[in-house]
Amino acid sequence: MTDGGSPVNLSAALPFMAGRGADPAFSRWQLDPRDVIELLEHALKGEVWKADEDGEGAGKWHRPIGVRPMLNEAGVQAILQKVTSMVNRVVIMSNLEEKAINSWLWDLGHELAAELVSRMWPENDWDIDFRNLDVIHDMVMLMVEASLKRALLDGERKKLYEAQSIQETRIDDRGQGKGGGFLSWIPGLGGGK
Repeated sequence: MTDGGSPVNLSAALPFMAGRGADPAFSRWQLDPRDVIELLEHALKGEVWKADEDGEGAGKWHRPIGVRPMLNEAGVQAILQKVTSMVNRVVIMSNLEEKAINSWLWDLGHELAAELVSRMWPENDWDIDFRNLDVIHDMVMLMVEASLKRALLDGERKKLYEAQSIQETRIDDRGQGKGGGFLSWIPGLGGGK
Protein backbone atom coordinates (compact mmCIF):
# COMPACT_ATOMS: atom_id res chain seq x y z
CA MET A 1 0.00 0.00 0.00
CA THR A 2 1.33 3.43 -0.85
CA ASP A 3 0.53 6.98 0.17
CA GLY A 4 0.40 6.39 3.92
CA GLY A 5 -1.34 3.02 4.01
CA SER A 6 -0.22 -0.15 5.73
CA PRO A 7 -2.31 -3.29 5.19
CA VAL A 8 -3.06 -5.72 7.99
CA ASN A 9 -2.91 -9.48 7.83
CA LEU A 10 -6.56 -10.16 8.69
CA SER A 11 -6.10 -13.92 8.80
CA ALA A 12 -3.53 -13.42 11.56
CA ALA A 13 -5.68 -10.94 13.50
CA LEU A 14 -8.90 -12.97 13.62
CA PRO A 15 -7.52 -16.07 15.41
CA PHE A 16 -5.87 -13.78 17.96
CA MET A 17 -9.21 -12.11 18.57
CA ALA A 18 -11.00 -15.48 18.77
CA GLY A 19 -8.62 -16.70 21.43
CA ARG A 20 -9.34 -13.59 23.47
CA GLY A 21 -13.13 -13.95 23.50
CA ALA A 22 -14.26 -12.20 20.28
CA ASP A 23 -16.47 -13.90 17.74
CA PRO A 24 -14.38 -14.22 14.56
CA ALA A 25 -17.53 -14.85 12.48
CA PHE A 26 -18.92 -11.47 13.56
CA SER A 27 -15.62 -9.78 12.79
CA ARG A 28 -15.53 -11.34 9.33
CA TRP A 29 -19.11 -10.24 8.68
CA GLN A 30 -18.37 -6.71 9.88
CA LEU A 31 -15.38 -6.47 7.54
CA ASP A 32 -17.05 -8.13 4.57
CA PRO A 33 -17.99 -5.47 2.02
CA ARG A 34 -19.89 -7.87 -0.26
CA ASP A 35 -23.33 -6.72 0.93
CA VAL A 36 -22.44 -3.09 0.14
CA ILE A 37 -21.10 -4.05 -3.28
CA GLU A 38 -24.20 -6.16 -3.90
CA LEU A 39 -26.41 -3.19 -3.06
CA LEU A 40 -24.52 -1.05 -5.60
CA GLU A 41 -24.80 -3.79 -8.22
CA HIS A 42 -28.57 -4.03 -7.87
CA ALA A 43 -28.98 -0.24 -7.81
CA LEU A 44 -27.02 0.03 -11.08
CA LYS A 45 -29.26 -2.69 -12.54
CA GLY A 46 -32.37 -0.76 -11.47
CA GLU A 47 -33.42 -3.49 -9.06
CA VAL A 48 -35.04 -3.16 -5.65
CA TRP A 49 -35.47 -5.66 -2.82
CA LYS A 50 -38.92 -7.10 -2.41
CA ALA A 51 -39.77 -9.25 0.59
CA ASP A 52 -41.87 -12.35 0.04
CA GLU A 53 -45.56 -11.58 0.29
CA ASP A 54 -46.17 -14.12 3.03
CA GLY A 55 -43.27 -12.72 5.06
CA GLU A 56 -41.84 -16.22 5.50
CA GLY A 57 -39.15 -16.22 2.85
CA ALA A 58 -36.14 -14.02 2.37
CA GLY A 59 -37.42 -12.14 -0.67
CA LYS A 60 -35.57 -11.31 -3.86
CA TRP A 61 -34.23 -8.54 -6.04
CA HIS A 62 -36.41 -7.47 -8.96
CA ARG A 63 -36.68 -4.62 -11.43
CA PRO A 64 -39.99 -2.75 -11.19
CA ILE A 65 -42.01 -2.41 -14.37
CA GLY A 66 -40.88 0.55 -16.44
CA VAL A 67 -37.50 0.93 -14.68
CA ARG A 68 -34.43 0.69 -16.91
CA PRO A 69 -31.03 -0.38 -15.65
CA MET A 70 -28.62 2.54 -15.41
CA LEU A 71 -26.21 0.66 -17.66
CA ASN A 72 -25.91 -2.79 -19.19
CA GLU A 73 -24.30 -5.85 -17.59
CA ALA A 74 -20.87 -5.17 -19.10
CA GLY A 75 -20.91 -1.67 -17.60
CA VAL A 76 -22.11 -2.92 -14.21
CA GLN A 77 -19.35 -5.54 -14.06
CA ALA A 78 -16.64 -3.08 -15.12
CA ILE A 79 -17.70 -0.61 -12.42
CA LEU A 80 -17.93 -3.34 -9.77
CA GLN A 81 -14.44 -4.54 -10.66
CA LYS A 82 -13.07 -1.03 -10.11
CA VAL A 83 -15.04 -0.63 -6.86
CA THR A 84 -13.96 -3.96 -5.37
CA SER A 85 -10.33 -2.99 -5.87
CA MET A 86 -10.93 -0.20 -3.33
CA VAL A 87 -13.75 -1.62 -1.21
CA ASN A 88 -12.36 -4.76 0.38
CA ARG A 89 -11.11 -6.09 3.73
CA VAL A 90 -7.49 -5.28 3.07
CA VAL A 91 -8.22 -1.62 2.42
CA ILE A 92 -10.76 -1.36 5.26
CA MET A 93 -8.19 -2.76 7.72
CA SER A 94 -5.47 -0.40 6.49
CA ASN A 95 -4.12 2.69 8.19
CA LEU A 96 -4.76 5.44 5.65
CA GLU A 97 -4.10 9.12 6.03
CA GLU A 98 -6.66 11.63 4.80
CA LYS A 99 -4.26 12.80 2.09
CA ALA A 100 -4.08 9.26 0.64
CA ILE A 101 -7.86 8.84 0.79
CA ASN A 102 -8.42 12.17 -0.96
CA SER A 103 -5.85 11.26 -3.62
CA TRP A 104 -7.50 7.89 -4.29
CA LEU A 105 -10.95 9.50 -4.45
CA TRP A 106 -9.74 12.22 -6.81
CA ASP A 107 -8.18 9.62 -9.12
CA LEU A 108 -11.25 7.38 -9.02
CA GLY A 109 -13.63 10.28 -9.62
CA HIS A 110 -11.77 11.44 -12.69
CA GLU A 111 -11.21 7.92 -14.06
CA LEU A 112 -14.86 6.99 -13.53
CA ALA A 113 -16.16 10.18 -15.15
CA ALA A 114 -13.85 9.72 -18.13
CA GLU A 115 -14.82 6.05 -18.47
CA LEU A 116 -18.58 6.77 -18.32
CA VAL A 117 -18.38 9.56 -20.88
CA SER A 118 -16.08 7.61 -23.22
CA ARG A 119 -18.48 4.66 -23.12
CA MET A 120 -21.33 6.87 -24.32
CA TRP A 121 -19.66 8.14 -27.51
CA PRO A 122 -19.53 7.14 -30.26
CA GLU A 123 -21.27 3.78 -29.63
CA ASN A 124 -22.71 3.86 -26.07
CA ASP A 125 -21.54 0.28 -25.55
CA TRP A 126 -22.66 0.34 -21.88
CA ASP A 127 -26.15 1.57 -22.84
CA ILE A 128 -25.94 4.53 -20.44
CA ASP A 129 -28.77 7.03 -20.30
CA PHE A 130 -27.14 10.48 -20.25
CA ARG A 131 -29.49 11.51 -17.39
CA ASN A 132 -27.95 8.80 -15.18
CA LEU A 133 -24.30 9.83 -15.51
CA ASP A 134 -24.19 11.90 -12.33
CA VAL A 135 -26.27 9.36 -10.37
CA ILE A 136 -23.93 6.50 -11.31
CA HIS A 137 -20.87 8.61 -10.53
CA ASP A 138 -22.24 9.80 -7.16
CA MET A 139 -23.37 6.32 -6.04
CA VAL A 140 -19.95 4.84 -6.72
CA MET A 141 -18.03 7.73 -5.19
CA LEU A 142 -20.10 7.84 -1.99
CA MET A 143 -19.72 4.11 -1.42
CA VAL A 144 -15.98 4.14 -1.99
CA GLU A 145 -15.48 7.25 0.15
CA ALA A 146 -17.41 5.75 3.06
CA SER A 147 -15.38 2.54 2.82
CA LEU A 148 -12.06 4.34 2.63
CA LYS A 149 -12.95 6.52 5.62
CA ARG A 150 -13.28 3.32 7.67
CA ALA A 151 -9.51 2.99 7.26
CA LEU A 152 -8.79 6.62 8.18
CA LEU A 153 -6.02 6.69 10.79
CA ASP A 154 -6.45 3.02 11.70
CA GLY A 155 -10.17 3.57 12.36
CA GLU A 156 -11.58 0.10 11.66
CA ARG A 157 -8.75 -1.70 13.46
CA LYS A 158 -9.23 0.54 16.50
CA LYS A 159 -12.96 -0.20 16.53
CA LEU A 160 -12.35 -3.93 16.34
CA TYR A 161 -9.84 -3.86 19.17
CA GLU A 162 -12.14 -1.64 21.29
CA ALA A 163 -14.96 -4.11 20.73
CA GLN A 164 -12.57 -6.90 21.68
CA SER A 165 -11.61 -5.08 24.89
CA ILE A 166 -15.25 -4.51 25.81
CA GLN A 167 -16.03 -8.19 25.27
CA GLU A 168 -13.03 -9.21 27.39
CA THR A 169 -14.11 -6.80 30.13
CA ARG A 170 -17.59 -8.33 30.15
CA ILE A 171 -16.10 -11.79 30.48
CA ASP A 172 -13.89 -10.55 33.33
CA ASP A 173 -16.85 -8.83 35.01
CA ARG A 174 -18.66 -12.13 35.24
CA GLY A 175 -15.64 -13.64 36.95
CA GLN A 176 -15.00 -16.01 34.04
CA GLY A 177 -11.74 -14.50 32.95
CA LYS A 178 -8.73 -13.11 34.67
CA GLY A 179 -9.33 -10.40 37.21
CA GLY A 180 -11.70 -10.22 40.10
CA GLY A 181 -14.99 -8.90 38.79
CA PHE A 182 -16.55 -5.56 37.99
CA LEU A 183 -14.28 -3.35 40.10
CA SER A 184 -11.09 -5.29 39.54
CA TRP A 185 -9.65 -2.61 37.29
CA ILE A 186 -9.69 -0.01 40.11
CA PRO A 187 -6.53 -0.04 42.28
CA GLY A 188 -7.37 -0.96 45.86
CA LEU A 189 -10.74 -2.51 44.99
CA GLY A 190 -9.72 -5.93 43.81
CA GLY A 191 -7.13 -5.31 41.19
CA GLY A 192 -4.57 -2.99 39.75
CA LYS A 193 -1.39 -1.89 41.46
